[in-house]
Amino acid sequence: MMMMNRLLGARAVKNMMTAAAAVMSLAASRTAGQAIARRAKLVRTMTHSAATTAELSGAAARLAQRGLKPIHSRATANAKRLGKR
Repeated sequence: MMMMNRLLGARAVKNMMTAAAAVMSLAASRTAGQAIARRAKLVRTMTHSAATTAELSGAAARLAQRGLKPIHSRATANAKRLGKR
C-alpha cells in the first residue's frame, strides 16, 4: 500500500504539472492554429489524467479486496460451521 501510494502520488503531481503547462501554453497562443493544436494537447492531457484517476480507483478496490479476503474466508467458514447446528 505504501509503495502504491507513493507511485500514484507522484503520478498525480506529474499530471497536475502537465495540465498546468498545457493550460498556460493554450493561454499564450498567438494564432488560431496554435490555439487549436494546444487545445488538443490539453484535451489529451486531461483524458490521460482521467484514466489515471480510474486506475487509482481500480487499484484501491483491488487492495481492499485483497485485504478483506482472509476476513471473508474466516467469516464464511464460521457461517458454514455454525449453520450445521
